[in-house]
Order: sequence, then C-alpha cells, then structure tokens
Amino acid sequence: NTLTLNNFSGMKAEDDTSDITIGQALKGKTIRVKLVGTNTVTSFNSFANLVFEGSGTLNANVTLYDTAKASIVGGTVKGDIGLGGSFVMNGGKLIGNASTSAGAASVIKGSIKGSIYTAKTLVVKGGTIVWNKACGNSAAVTCQSLIMSGGTIKANGCDTGIMVMEKQAALTKCQIKGGTINIQNAKQFGVAVAGGNLVQSGGTLRVTKSKGEAITVYHSVYNKKEYGGRITIKGGFLYSTVAKPKTNFALYSAKGISNRLACLKTIVGRLGEGARFKQGGNLYKVVGYDGVMLQKYQAPATKAVLNKVNYGKCPYTISGIGSQTFNTPAGRKLINLTVVSDLMRIDDNAFYNTKALRALTFRMYSWMWLNYNASTGRLLSVKVGSGCTVGKKAFAKIGASGGSLLKVRFGTQGLSSGDVSKCKSFLVARGMPRSVKLVTMD
Repeated sequence: NTLTLNNFSGMKAEDDTSDITIGQALKGKTIRVKLVGTNTVTSFNSFANLVFEGSGTLNANVTLYDTAKASIVGGTVKGDIGLGGSFVMNGGKLIGNASTSAGAASVIKGSIKGSIYTAKTLVVKGGTIVWNKACGNSAAVTCQSLIMSGGTIKANGCDTGIMVMEKQAALTKCQIKGGTINIQNAKQFGVAVAGGNLVQSGGTLRVTKSKGEAITVYHSVYNKKEYGGRITIKGGFLYSTVAKPKTNFALYSAKGISNRLACLKTIVGRLGEGARFKQGGNLYKVVGYDGVMLQKYQAPATKAVLNKVNYGKCPYTISGIGSQTFNTPAGRKLINLTVVSDLMRIDDNAFYNTKALRALTFRMYSWMWLNYNASTGRLLSVKVGSGCTVGKKAFAKIGASGGSLLKVRFGTQGLSSGDVSKCKSFLVARGMPRSVKLVTMD
C-alpha cells in the first residue's frame, strides 16, 4: 500500500490522460505516497485515499474522486488538491489550494501557502495557512464552520480573509480559542460569518487596514427561525481597523455584541450595537448606529458635559444614561453636569448617589414632552417623549443634601414659572426629590 516516487517525471502526454492514476479497484483503500527527490507529473488522480509523506517534492495537481480522503504528513506538494472526502494537513508543505466539496478539513502541523475550502468544518490546531495572490482564490479560508485552537492564518490583499458560509436551517460556528489570525488590506471583509456566531475565548484576532468591513457577522432566517448573528469576545485579544473609520465597521453584528473591555486592543472604525468601550475614563455601550449609553462615569473632572464621544476615530452621540452610572467615586464628587445631547433613555437610579451635584442642565429634553395648548400657550401636560424611556426611579437619590442644594435647568434659560409645577410633578414621579429647585426664566 505504498507508492514511492523517486525523482519521477511523467510522460508529458499530449492528451488528457493523467500521468498517475490510482483506479477504482483500490477505492476505499489507503495508499501512502512516499516522496523522494523532485517528482513532476501533469496530474495525479486517485479513487483511493492518499497520504503524502517523505522529504521530497511532488509537482502536480491532485484530484481524488468521490469521497476519497487526503492527508499530508511530510514532503512538499506543489499544486492544488481537490477532493470530496476529508483533508488533513499534519506536516509537510502544500504550495497550492486545498478544496473539499463534501468533507471536513483540519490543519494540525505543516504549512499551506494558498487557500483552503471546505463545505463543512475546518479545524485549525496548529501549522500555518498563508494566502498569496498566486493561489487565484479570493478568500484565504472558506468553510461552513471554523474552530481554531492554535496555528496561524495570514492573508494580505485578498478579497475576504475568512468566510464562514451560511448553512440552511442550521447554525454555523466561528470559534477562536487560540492561535493567531492576521488579515491585512482585505478588499471586502476581513472576517465574515453568515448564519452563525463568532465567539473568541483566546488567541489573537487581528484584522487591519480593511477597505470594507473588518469583522462582520450576519444572521440567517429559515421558516421564520433565526440563526446566529452574534459576536462574543470573552478572551484573547482583538485588533480591528478599517480604511474609512467613520462609515465602515471595525466590528459589526446583526444581533448584538458582547465583549470584555480588556480584549479590545487597537480599534479604528465603527462598533456595532452592544459593544462596550472605555474613553476618557468613562464606560460606554453602543446603541443603534451611532449612539452610546453612558454606563459608568469615572472621569476625574467635577464639572462634565455630556454630548459626543470619539472612539476608534468614530464619533458617537451620548443618547442614554444607564442605571447607577454616577454611583462611582468620580460620580459622587461631580458638582456640575450639563447634558447637551438629546437623551432617548434614562434608566432607574441613573443619577443615584450624586451627593455633590449642585447644578444639572439639560440643553435638550425631548425625553420630557411638554404638551402645550396651541392657542393659549398654556402647558397642559408633561409626558415621556415619543420613542424615549425614562425609569420611574430615574432621578432617585440625586443631588447634594438630598436634592435641596441642586438646581435643575432646562434649555439655555430655564422653564417659565407657569410650567414649573407640572414639570416638577413629572420629575418627582420619577424619583426626583421635591426639594430640588427647577430654574425658571423669571
């Protein structure tokens, strides 16, 4: 069951006849192909499983029929390998592309200088996959699921670095537990996952200078059931940069992002909904396309203005304040706070324990909708603004001396004296102490 090629050169046939063919009689068997010296043939076709070993070189495109399997444990294969069964890289070198139409693939040791395609799962435990332009394929890795615990995947200048394909009515996976992924200058996507989830628990995921979206995950829908679309970064390190940071995503997920702060390293580009980041000492969570929730106030200043924040060369508008945001050592020292941006959400206990706060100004306050009589100009009622959320305890435990030393101003001047009563009733119903003074224009 061993075929030894020792400086073999094929017949250079002028027709389509292969130089080496292992026929159907050996289908299901395993042939060990020992490479010695330099061997050159037009093509190598086989119905049997093949194991390439030795220290020599084979210059040939290799085709395995039906469900025949192939593995490389030694030697060098210069040419493409196409098959229907599984492919294993466990040593040696492949200078070319590996493609399996129906089997899984795994890389344990050795190196592939080219691309790898599998219609099923690719497992990477070690070794290297290095895409190069000469391979002719637009993606370095294409698979239906990727599980990576070691090794390296590198590509520079490809259309897409890693493409995890959608699977009808099933969840695909992209799990990074270890190893290193380094995708540079991708023309479309650095990493794209369709109909699955991306979960990183270790290793390094680095997508830099992407001309399109850097890392993107989409969900799929079959028979009204949704599959995937989430990103979870709970370990390892993530670097993601794009060429157009104000418009393109460094990290996008159709169904939300969950990440440990320590995992995000260099980020240049827009972050998708759910992603958290720290800037200026404060903690933010992305909501919508370009809004963020302020979740923890940790800046050293005792006077603060909330409006916009820049992260990864991308501007975000502060559109909400989360629960217990100012219940921090820095928040408890805050004396003067001006909110310039128009808030869409104020959670319960957002201003809890701001025991030094003496001045609070809302430049925009559509979250507090004032309903006036169009004829008389009289304030009829105060309600929560359309599309806004204001917790019933949003202003609980706010202000210095239990609120008695706090002045609250709306707009650039304040409220008319006739509006104060109804506005104050609205705010008291949402936790604000009665002792708080609302500044009027009078």
